[in-house]
Parts: sequence; structure tokens; C-alpha cells
Amino acid sequence: MWIDKVKEMTDSGMPFVLATIIRTQGSTPRGIGTRMIVAADGTIHGTIGGGDVENIVRGHAGEVLKNNQPEILRFSLNGDPWQVTGNVTVQGLCGGSLEVLLEPFTPEIELVIFGGGHIGHKLALLCDVMEIPYRIYDNREEFASPDRFPTARDTVCAPYEQLENLIHLTASSYCLILTNNHNHDHVVLKALLVNRQIPYIGMIGSQSKVGALIKKIGECGIYPDKRLYTPVGLNIGRRKPQDIALSIMAEILAVVSGDRPDHCRLDWPTQPTKNPATT
Repeated sequence: MWIDKVKEMTDSGMPFVLATIIRTQGSTPRGIGTRMIVAADGTIHGTIGGGDVENIVRGHAGEVLKNNQPEILRFSLNGDPWQVTGNVTVQGLCGGSLEVLLEPFTPEIELVIFGGGHIGHKLALLCDVMEIPYRIYDNREEFASPDRFPTARDTVCAPYEQLENLIHLTASSYCLILTNNHNHDHVVLKALLVNRQIPYIGMIGSQSKVGALIKKIGECGIYPDKRLYTPVGLNIGRRKPQDIALSIMAEILAVVSGDRPDHCRLDWPTQPTKNPATT
């Protein structure tokens, strides 16, 4: 049933559009209350009758998700060319008319912070201010405790090598690598990159450190993609833990809004290139 699919996609953090026929007149392919789910990648579950109506609804779902506002599309199927939202002309044959409500479902984001040190702690405080849920994962008990993070959705203290078995990540999980050790960064980055659902991976570190890590995981056959933002955070010209936390939060909000901060290096080479100014 469609309600089971809605629950499944909501639980997985996947955004989608629910299309419902809310009005019909005359002969139409399907009746009032018929529903279809359109995933963010265009995959559909269920049907509202097929044909041009369904194709147009499917194609328009992306705009509905982007704007995060419901819309109603009106269709006339009287055999003459007709217009949808003023710019699409098709041929209808059934003789009736219908209206389809498109409702966006965009699950709330969460931050998953790997490393509960100074920056992770300041970032958690910002999550409270912004009303964004967060989870903490650290291999040190004192940095992954409910006392240190009383408002966390969850705190996990375990070796980073076990994260794939101990923490469930979804398409709403914005992940941050803030560990206290380069080897830990390497382990976490590998695990996150192979999880294709995660929409954002931010990692702290200098360009030389990041370049070395990318080269190392490349030797394992794993390569970065556009989800990786590193060195993480917008350039606000300040480097205290609270400043870095603020720059990270600003970057994540920009990404959620559909922007791509141009200062971020999204496609790192397999090894760092030399800066001619320093050679």
C-alpha cells in the first residue's frame, strides 16, 4: 500500500512527493483519492493512470521538492490541446478533467558528528539553537557521554571501525568528521563514502592532510565525490572552535538550501598538487 511506502521512505530520510487526485469531472483514468509517490530521483510508486498526466506530474515533482511548496496541477482531457501550469501542451482523449495535488515531503535533517571534541561540542550547542537534531559518535567515553551532550538524539562510544554496524545513516544525515586522529578520519571517511545515501560529508583538516587522506583511500579503490566538503566550513576569517562550528553550520544550511559554496574543493585529486607560490 502507498501508506507503507510513505513510512518506508520517511524512515529512510528520502525526500519525495505525494501526488493525489483531488477532483475529477467526467471520464478520467483514475478516481478521486488515487495516489502516487514520486521519489527525488524520479522513481514512481503506484500510478494515477499513466499517460501524459502521470508523466507531467512526475516531471514536475522535482520543482515541488525544490520549492518545498505544495501545488495543484489541473488537467483537461476533452480531446483538444490543453495547458498545464501555462507552459506544457499535450493531447487529452478521455473527455473529463481532473486536479492533482502534489505535496512535498522533506524529512528534517540531522547532524551526525564523528568526534565530540571542542568543535563537536560547540556545533552541538548550535544545533540546539537552530533546533536541528544531532548524534555523536566518538571512541572516547568522556567525549561521547550524555552528560557532555544532554540534548543529543544519541551518543555512541565505540571504535570507529564499528560505525557501519552501530549507527544507521539516512538521506537526511549530514555527517561531519571531526575526530582527534588522522587514522580515525581515514576510517570514517571510507565508511561514509561507500554509503551512497548520505547527502553531505564535511571533514576538517588542512589541504595537505586532506590530500594525503584522499590518496590513501584511493589506494583502496574509494574516491571522493561532490558530497565531500573539505576543508569543511565557510571562510569567515576566524579559527576558534566556536568560529569553526559557526562556519560549518552556515555551510550545511547553504547546502540544504541548494547552494554550493564556491570556496569548497568538491573534487579532490588523488594526491595534493603543489602550490607554485610556495615552491
